[in-house]
Amino acid sequence: MKPAPEPKTDLPSQPETEPTNEPNLGSGVRISLHIKYSLIFGGIFLTVLYSMVSNLFEEEKRDLERLSHQQFTAIFNTIAPNAAEALSVGEADKLALKASLDDLIRSGIPGLERIRVIKGNGEIYLEADTSGTRDTGDRISEIELKEFEGKSRKPFVTGDLVYLTKKIDYETAVKTVFLGYIQLSYSLKPINDLIAAKQKQTYLTGTIAFLISVLIVIGVTMVLVRRIKLLHAATRQIEAGEFPEVPVKGNDELGELTRSFNTMTQAVKERLMMSKYVSESTIEAIRKQNPIDQQLGGQRSELCFFFSDIRGFTAFSEKSDPDRVVRYLNDLLNRQVEIIREHQGDIDKFVGDEVMAVFKGDGKESRAVTAAIGIQQAMKELADSDSVYKELRIGIGIHSGEVVSGNIGSRDRMDYTSIGDTVNTSARMCSAAAAGEILISEVVRKSIDVTAFRLGEPFSVPMKNKKEQLVLYKVQHEQN
Repeated sequence: MKPAPEPKTDLPSQPETEPTNEPNLGSGVRISLHIKYSLIFGGIFLTVLYSMVSNLFEEEKRDLERLSHQQFTAIFNTIAPNAAEALSVGEADKLALKASLDDLIRSGIPGLERIRVIKGNGEIYLEADTSGTRDTGDRISEIELKEFEGKSRKPFVTGDLVYLTKKIDYETAVKTVFLGYIQLSYSLKPINDLIAAKQKQTYLTGTIAFLISVLIVIGVTMVLVRRIKLLHAATRQIEAGEFPEVPVKGNDELGELTRSFNTMTQAVKERLMMSKYVSESTIEAIRKQNPIDQQLGGQRSELCFFFSDIRGFTAFSEKSDPDRVVRYLNDLLNRQVEIIREHQGDIDKFVGDEVMAVFKGDGKESRAVTAAIGIQQAMKELADSDSVYKELRIGIGIHSGEVVSGNIGSRDRMDYTSIGDTVNTSARMCSAAAAGEILISEVVRKSIDVTAFRLGEPFSVPMKNKKEQLVLYKVQHEQN
């Protein structure tokens, strides 16, 4: 993933402005509370309305389509025997069939498009549509005739048109003779138009109801907002050195808030008045008598530590502008954090361009090594897409052992972290790792399935404050 284009640095300087006592409301547009409530209500109302109307009309559309299919199927099944008689007997029955089709077309059944009777050789025996019934004597193509065979098995739908097709056979005592096909096509457009018109009318009615409801909501919320504005005005008075008591109206949540506000105002007033009689040291001592104490201390646990550091970052930061440095640093840190969390690792802290992560539980060492391999492979992909990442490489050290974890610091400022030789060793292993390398300790190697990873030969490295050299292994991460 390439970083965003670098921002231009030749921006015009901003003119100096006079300090003001007006509150900083931010750069966004200020929207009153009753408008917010009205918009929220409107959004919920429209969502529910659209969902209900859509579901209702979808169901109605399906019902109308089903009824339409039943109607046209009944018509089709009525004229099919007549067509079979006409094809098998002769001209007299053909005239009767033509008259039946004329009556059917003139009846103006909504959606009825066309009825065709086709002989087995492809000749159009009779064809009826809104323009009348005719005997053209034309022939359909061989391809279209073959399609009739497939369409005769079940209703065929294309767009808004539905085709009902039936194969006509004449059965004798000796054999069954194929005579041709009869096909009726009808359109779903009248149903779709009807549903669309009803939807439009419903949406129009719903919109009018929505607007009326919004006006009601605005009126109700304005009453509530008026009480909130009283509290807001009281805070401005407190800023000016006055301590008003806001009248309590009602026993609802706003009433409780107003009572709490008055209590707080009285307490602030008393402390302010008290500060005129006692020293600042006394006030500070009084404040420290009621701190929210958190117990300091920790416990021993077995954890696996992952340290990574960006090689070449110092040189890169010296020759790049600050925005560019921060952007690339954040991109690298984000990529590492994503991969570490994918393997159930926890980010303990960032120290400049260094990442300290902790892996706990079963398989913690394997997950840490797998995460390290994923990071190095991700760095290779980044380098292929942006040449800057060829300068910025990552070295990783992984070690596992017993540490003390808990609240470390003072009662006023503390961190939950881990301390101990395991942590220090992991950090020093990271420092010993070259760009693009993953180093693991002997403890980690014994805790992983060595057949699942490609490890280099063991080598020893001297460590600060260690009598014996530390045996390390390089994890090969290049993809085959």
